[in-house]
Amino acid sequence: MGKYLFSPFERKIGKVSREVWVKMLQIAREMDLNKGGIYDARLMAINIWSAPEDKPSDYTFEITKGCLNYPRNFLASIYGEFTEDGGVELYMELYNPARRGHAKRLFEEGKISYEEYKRMLELSEKGTEAEWDWALAKAKWLIETAERESVFKEIVYCPYCGQEFTELKLFNEFILHLATHVNIKSVTLGEDGIYIETEKHTLTPEDYIKTKKGE
Repeated sequence: MGKYLFSPFERKIGKVSREVWVKMLQIAREMDLNKGGIYDARLMAINIWSAPEDKPSDYTFEITKGCLNYPRNFLASIYGEFTEDGGVELYMELYNPARRGHAKRLFEEGKISYEEYKRMLELSEKGTEAEWDWALAKAKWLIETAERESVFKEIVYCPYCGQEFTELKLFNEFILHLATHVNIKSVTLGEDGIYIETEKHTLTPEDYIKTKKGE
């Protein structure tokens, strides 16, 4: 049975470990387009957006802010297909809605023929050489950065006795351990992690999470 294609023009761009794929998603969320970046990873895929200062060399379309925090135009997606050997095959597809909208306006104004309109619609999915070069460069950077960072992992540890919880399955296990050292008043979820209020002070993620190089 053949692989399902999201687009007839999609390309396989590589294969990574599941750890690297998870790190790619994390980096994309950290460099979200609404934080000034050009990625988003909201649906377990990684979308790439062009910006006025960062776009393909042949990109001439207007890039507007719309309902976003920064001017951005959608251009490409990376999605992963899990394999039986524990890896993730990466595929990329391009889609230029700005080109599609431009073609529609030209056709409705009678400035291009129907044949030219259809050609432009296909190109909006097929992508230009410059669009592919730009998107692949963004994907390569993301993959290489994730590969470097994936050798490190975040470890939950007790700030009172130093015990590490490398096999922690439920965060409640960590809370119960802390309760042997100090009275816990509340546990709340903040934008950057879980905050633990004790009778003495509030523990932030920086107080109980450290980065450690994996073996």
